[in-house]
Amino acid sequence: MAFDQVKMLQQLRKAQKQLGKEIIEVEAGDGAVIVQITGELKIKSVKIDPEMVDLENIEELEHWIGNRSSRRYDKGSGSRC
Repeated sequence: MAFDQVKMLQQLRKAQKQLGKEIIEVEAGDGAVIVQITGELKIKSVKIDPEMVDLENIEELEHWIGNRSSRRYDKGSGSRC
C-alpha cells in the first residue's frame, strides 16, 4: 500500500512539472490583446496590438485584459472573448 502511494506521488510530481512547462495563449478583442499563461498560472506575456486599440475607450482594453487573465484556462488554447 505504501509503495502505491509513493508511486502515485511521484507520478503527480512529474505531471505537475510537465504542466509547468505548458503555455496557454488566449486572445480577446479579435486579437487586440494576446495573453500567454504558464501551466503554473503565471502570466508570461501580454501583447497589445496598438492598431486595434481605441485610446478613447481604454475601459474596453482593461476589460479585455482583465477578462483573459482571470479566465486563464476556460477553454484551453485559443479561446476568445
